[in-house]
Amino acid sequence: MALAPVWAQQIDNSNAPEIPFVSVPDYLRYSPEVNLGEVLAVAENSKGHLLVLNHPGTAKSGPLYGNATTQVLEFDDDGHFVRELGQGVYGLGYSHSARYDKYDNLWIVDKGTNAVTKFNPAGYVTLNLGRRPEGYEPHEHITQQEARHVDGYFNGPTDVGWDQDDNIFVSDGYVNSRVAKFDKHGNWIKSWGTYGSDPGQFNLPHNMGVDREGYVYVADRTNRRIQKFDRDGNFEKVIYLNVPYDKTRQRRT
Repeated sequence: MALAPVWAQQIDNSNAPEIPFVSVPDYLRYSPEVNLGEVLAVAENSKGHLLVLNHPGTAKSGPLYGNATTQVLEFDDDGHFVRELGQGVYGLGYSHSARYDKYDNLWIVDKGTNAVTKFNPAGYVTLNLGRRPEGYEPHEHITQQEARHVDGYFNGPTDVGWDQDDNIFVSDGYVNSRVAKFDKHGNWIKSWGTYGSDPGQFNLPHNMGVDREGYVYVADRTNRRIQKFDRDGNFEKVIYLNVPYDKTRQRRT
């Protein structure tokens, strides 16, 4: 009988309770002439306002990922449209995730522009991490094996989180196989992770979260697992979920 490594944790979901929910048809009250397309993320601020990250059109429009392919839409707690943020912002092209921090600042992670943009509650950009590539150099042309990590820059970032000291963590991402850490002012601190399947390695770190104790949890998508680290990037453990999946749809690497 094979034993799991000491760093691995298997979670049996056979007795997991169902999460109750109530479906509310047509909750979001937007223009009848406008339809939501590919919705990548939703987030809620302290007012109960709902932020919807929407890709309304083609996924590849324009020389990079055209700005028209990302909408940042805010609705109030009754579903009424409030405003659209970030129109024309250079760091928005083909956004991947949206999150509010504890101060109600909105953070948008954009895999198309390789940037993370912070908006204050008034909707103004106050911080940008990474840099949008000049010209057209899509990350699909670079494999994960060919990726070269550069401090302060991303290649297909996917998500963002913060610890209690407001340090910033970014999962990076579709090409780079790592987690990047910045201080609260956006100064680079460090990164950890390489491409692979061993503990501490990643194969598309797709989402992440930070708990109240500062532990960083990374959804290692293609490795089908969650990895836990401390705030300095030291590996803690791997968590596997006991769920079925279709092997014929497994991502090729």
